[in-house]
Amino acid sequence: GWGLFTQDRSHSVQHERIEVRWGRVNLRTLAFSVPSDWTIAEIAVRHEGAALPSKHVLTNSRLRIELAEPVWLSQDQRLEVEIRR
Repeated sequence: GWGLFTQDRSHSVQHERIEVRWGRVNLRTLAFSVPSDWTIAEIAVRHEGAALPSKHVLTNSRLRIELAEPVWLSQDQRLEVEIRR
C-alpha cells in the first residue's frame, strides 16, 4: 500500500500520522526522530481513535515504538502517535 505521513511538533508535543490512501499496510514497529534534549514522558498510539498498547525506547534522539500486536491499516484508515516530552 501507499499513503501519507505527516509530522508536527510544538515545544512539548510531537504528532505523527500515517494514513493509507491505497491498499493495506502492516505495522509492528515505528521509529521517529525527536529533539536531542527530549526525554519521553508519555506516548499514545491510536488506530482509528482506539488506543493501542505499546513499548518504547529512546536512544540518541531516535524513538522506537513496538506495538504489542501488529496492526493492519486499510485504505482510508490512519494510525496516530502523540509523543509528550
